[in-house]
Amino acid sequence: MGTDRVSAGTINRVFNTGDISGNTRVGGIVGYLGFYSSGPSINESFNTGDISGEGYVGGIAGVVQNTLGISNVYNRGDVTANNTGIWSGGMGQAAGIAGIIRGVGSVTNAYNSGAISGTSASIAITNKNETNSFYDSVTSGSVTTNGAVGKTQAYMQSSALAADLNAGSSIWGYDASVNSGYPYLLSNTPLPVITFTANDLSFTYGTTIDTSSFLANNYYTISGGYSLAEAFSTNPGFSIYSGSTLISDTTPNAASYTITPSGGIVNSGFILSSYNSGALTVNQKALTVDSIAYSNKTYD
Repeated sequence: MGTDRVSAGTINRVFNTGDISGNTRVGGIVGYLGFYSSGPSINESFNTGDISGEGYVGGIAGVVQNTLGISNVYNRGDVTANNTGIWSGGMGQAAGIAGIIRGVGSVTNAYNSGAISGTSASIAITNKNETNSFYDSVTSGSVTTNGAVGKTQAYMQSSALAADLNAGSSIWGYDASVNSGYPYLLSNTPLPVITFTANDLSFTYGTTIDTSSFLANNYYTISGGYSLAEAFSTNPGFSIYSGSTLISDTTPNAASYTITPSGGIVNSGFILSSYNSGALTVNQKALTVDSIAYSNKTYD
């Protein structure tokens, strides 16, 4: 996006992947958020491009002033304030999320993994009002912090960080093969997010249930209408469970079971959000004696 100033409204679910350079108040999403009004905000947005300028440079916003704040965002680009020109007096300030917060404003549920370099100040997230925010203590470089927590690279590239950022919500996702292993925003990704669901099935007792044929028989649903070949480089498989017990019998007793898909690898152009189980019902079969059916006789 990289717009100069937003004084009102909401910037919601946008991203920037290109490098941006400017003079002052430079951000990956917006240069100046707020000013005299009280209300603009940025939500569920991210930047992966390198951002550079003379002063007040941030991965998401350059200056944040009198706003509702910035929440659920991340920056993975390098941020540089080179302290030249009119900012030679010491305002070469760079920060992972917001170059500076003035007045009312905050950053919540955010992380930075980009390298931060400011000739007067290098700040992990922003200069104040940080809540539930984190930075990569290896890739960010030598930075100061105002409440954000520095974490190892291994932690930053893990599902544990996604859980911390979610804090009980379902905004953040994690997949080791996506976003270089860093958490991503489920509602804002340039890649389609899909689910793979096992269909509910019903068979009569005595029918051979061959899970290796489920794909060929299309006993599954991929969200978004994508085909198996489009979405997966390695196909998933299926297992049948009774509670937590794996069922290996191909002719299981009449009962209710769970079909659990797993094990596939999605193509690089997709994000797999979840595997969803299906229900398997094995119905009783009518008992026959000498080819005469007795309707009041059943067995397992």
